[in-house]
Amino acid sequence: MLPRVDPKLVNRDFSATENFPSTKFSEKFHVQFRAEIFNLLNHTNSAPLEPNNGAGIIDQTGAAIAGGELNALTAQPGNVQFALKTIW
Repeated sequence: MLPRVDPKLVNRDFSATENFPSTKFSEKFHVQFRAEIFNLLNHTNSAPLEPNNGAGIIDQTGAAIAGGELNALTAQPGNVQFALKTIW
């Protein structure tokens, strides 16, 4: 029997912030802009192979058996999020 090999999980997140001080309202008041990118490389992360109805996915020779599907994701596709935050 061949060892089970599941897809590798690849997920890179990125975040950047910038503070903008404003003395118009008070000395401590500032606005922060945030940009966050989840799954930066937009890599498809598939769930492990699961057989349908208890059927196997591959036989002893390594040939695919009908019924095994790769149809689920373990991580979401790439998303971008922007935010403004006021601090005083």
